[in-house]
Amino acid sequence: MRRAAAVLVPVLVVLVLLGLAQSGTAGSTQAPPRTIVEVTGDADRGFRVERLDGSVRFTPTWSETRTECEEYHRRVARVRCKARERARYRGLAAVRDALRHARS
Repeated sequence: MRRAAAVLVPVLVVLVLLGLAQSGTAGSTQAPPRTIVEVTGDADRGFRVERLDGSVRFTPTWSETRTECEEYHRRVARVRCKARERARYRGLAAVRDALRHARS
């Protein structure tokens, strides 16, 4: 009996301490207000990005973005603009898919 108590008590103490540590950090940690909470849409129709603080931002459609990139005079600037915007839309699609996956 003493042997079981000698093993059981330290294990229980560790479990209680771990539980207290987890509950303390979970309650005190808050996400920043600019945290993205929802992304809907796609590149063709534009994305809707909603943040934790309640703000909502709509991105232009891919055709509007392409048109804006075509306004650059130098070809290198046009290509750079399109590459940057493609990466941005890919990133938004990845965030949208990750949020969907996290909620399922």
